[in-house]
Amino acid sequence: MSPVEDLTLSAYFDSEPGDGNRNTTAGISIHYEIADFILDWEYIDAVNREKHFTDNQEYNESAWFVSLGYQIMDPLLAAIRYESFDDDQSGDQDEHLDYRYSLGVTYTLFENDNFACSLLGEYRKSGYELSSGGSADDNLNEFFARIAIEF
Repeated sequence: MSPVEDLTLSAYFDSEPGDGNRNTTAGISIHYEIADFILDWEYIDAVNREKHFTDNQEYNESAWFVSLGYQIMDPLLAAIRYESFDDDQSGDQDEHLDYRYSLGVTYTLFENDNFACSLLGEYRKSGYELSSGGSADDNLNEFFARIAIEF
């Protein structure tokens, strides 16, 4: 719903088959545009999950993110984003995603009513949980380059 111009509020519920139980998730999001800025925020929460095969426990994970974009000029958009994850398990678990931040740019090469083509670049740093005495890598630095075609 859009209670005022340039503001969109959303809520959703998802239900998927699981191993014996349905996995259900609920979420809310906000999208707001003002001048050349774009703000997005979203929260997602697992309402019901199947039991994990290793310990027969149900973990209701959650995540949230916030991003801020800026339209530098008509074809060029830059954005920064932060994501936080909660695996609903006490203590740190090796290789469970804890947080991620990203910096990205999009350059639109061509756009009309039926077709668009853009170049995208993104740097992403991810932090992972590391259990006490664990030896897993707890950081990941990535760079992505993409071509997006919309029709």
